[in-house]
Amino acid sequence: LIAGLLILPTVMVAGRFIAGRSDAPPAVSFNELMAVAKTNLLHKHFAVAEKEFTQALTLDPRNTEALKSRGFCRLNLEIPEEAIADLTQAHQLDPVDPMTLKYRALAYAALRDFLRAITDYKAVAEAMTEASEIKQELASVYAIRSHERFENGQFSEAAGDMTEAIRLAPESPVNYHRRGACYFRMGEYQKAYDDLTVAIGKEPHKPEHYDNRGQILQRLERNDEAEADFKKARELRGE
Repeated sequence: LIAGLLILPTVMVAGRFIAGRSDAPPAVSFNELMAVAKTNLLHKHFAVAEKEFTQALTLDPRNTEALKSRGFCRLNLEIPEEAIADLTQAHQLDPVDPMTLKYRALAYAALRDFLRAITDYKAVAEAMTEASEIKQELASVYAIRSHERFENGQFSEAAGDMTEAIRLAPESPVNYHRRGACYFRMGEYQKAYDDLTVAIGKEPHKPEHYDNRGQILQRLERNDEAEADFKKARELRGE
């Protein structure tokens, strides 16, 4: 009897152990979830990574890296409002990380909230003074807002945006062309001519620059020069 009593608990314990192995899911740590999520993010599996970062955040809701990374996933999944929520929380928890603001700037730009996008990008540019790509990206935001203002007939405001874009990216010929178009609509023909001349100097093989400068020269009553520009544009197009 004593032997039987000793055997029975042993069998029961073993039974519980076996049941636990087959029924309960294995515990996954925060670090394990983050490692898998980062790998999927690296391979641009944004939907999968977003779910994994969400799972990680259930274990550590205030983790700034998980919030920032999920926000980046949501930005790429084209749900910018949710991206902004994540990135704003991450920025509040860690206001030093400039990449959080860069991602949020992109999300604001996707929503056409250019004022907030520019504000964030300016903060990033101040924190990353050696990162030339940040200036290029901020210039692009100004250029996009300039285009929208141009389409709405806000030519002076559009020209102001292009001036900022030129300050940040002075090597870009298209920025001078676009500001020249703004000046043309404003009747500032000499300024328009000057900008198109810079664009031609930077990109002499693009016929559109000559066509537009030719139109400006007509308004300045410099018709012989205008015809020369139109001829050059035709030659570049192979006409």
